[in-house]
Amino acid sequence: MEKHGYSAGFIAQVTAIIDGHDTTAEARSLEDSIVKDADKLWRYTPHGVTTIGKWFEIGKTEVLDILDGHVLPKLLTKEGKWLAKSFLEVAYTELNAATLIKQ
Repeated sequence: MEKHGYSAGFIAQVTAIIDGHDTTAEARSLEDSIVKDADKLWRYTPHGVTTIGKWFEIGKTEVLDILDGHVLPKLLTKEGKWLAKSFLEVAYTELNAATLIKQ
């Protein structure tokens, strides 16, 4: 980063975020909160849900329920929580589309 003109202070901030993004429970800064949330939010994408299902050999509904009940409360920003809830709403709607359409 130095080679590209970033200051030592900025490099230290980025390094601290990278170092602690998945190892510290508490965020050290707003930027750290954003990175921690982003790291968790990929799980809510269709690719993330499929990947988690394969890892644990569980179905989509169970993955979504785990994300809703155990990961969502750990998100740190209101924007991260909003995005996770939005992903969940879409995923649950797609999962239940056949039932919803018949009514």
